[in-house]
Amino acid sequence: MKNILITGAFGFIGLHLLAELKKSKYNLFTFSRSKKKLSNHFSGNLLDENNFDEILNYVKPQIIIHLAWETTPPEFYNHESNIKWSNATINLIEKFYLQGGEKFIFSSTCDEYGIKTNEKNISELNACKPKTLYGKSKNLVSNFLKKNYKNKSVILRNFFVCGPGENKNKLLSSIILNLNNNITINLRRPNDLIDFIDVRDVANIISQFAVDKNYGIFNIGSGSSNTPLNLTKKIIKIKGKFNNKQLINKTKQEEVIGIISDNSKLKNTLKYEIKFNINKTISDLIKIYDV
Repeated sequence: MKNILITGAFGFIGLHLLAELKKSKYNLFTFSRSKKKLSNHFSGNLLDENNFDEILNYVKPQIIIHLAWETTPPEFYNHESNIKWSNATINLIEKFYLQGGEKFIFSSTCDEYGIKTNEKNISELNACKPKTLYGKSKNLVSNFLKKNYKNKSVILRNFFVCGPGENKNKLLSSIILNLNNNITINLRRPNDLIDFIDVRDVANIISQFAVDKNYGIFNIGSGSSNTPLNLTKKIIKIKGKFNNKQLINKTKQEEVIGIISDNSKLKNTLKYEIKFNINKTISDLIKIYDV
């Protein structure tokens, strides 16, 4: 029975992923900053260079799913810690394969591609031109994996992950919470075309890559687009508040950015269909916050 080690296991994606992987026959080990007292959990900071040596020697994982990174919105996009995260991740990858690792699954980002100004869906063949430090740092790790472990790694470029357990400052949660507190919703880029994917779909997809024999780069997105303005109006309607002009303060936008995934490679490889559309995600978030 193989050992799977998950970094950032008690974060937004990690908690959902653990629920999926518990259905498998693999031995699960977790690592995060969490102080949880569990038999197969290791607490620590991945940015501590020597933090992982003993854990790797003890667990001897065949598979690592690397979710850990700084992702507090919106600061993380250009936070200087991104450089430390990329260095620590590459160090982890090298040590993992030196001790006999078989598959490294890297949770990356669509930010590797950079901001697009057209509506054409982005495929894995698109050139990566990251503009943020977050995107550049993730891309550095991706390039290292492609160069050295192309046939032994999976790079997952997540688009805009949302859903139960997300940070309250993320778009959908902030809209719902502002409405609950009768606070005007400020939309800085109301008309951008954004590809939202539910965290439960993301967890399901990662779990499948953990137990199959597929490798390579995959976009993790829904393949559909929504604008912040339309989503806000949708949530307002569901919550029964109809004075849109009073509730929404939107900035005038001259240029529309579209960052939408072409997820055909993902669908063809895993035979996977998205299970949680944006309406279901919003409905479940409203239920959580309206309790």
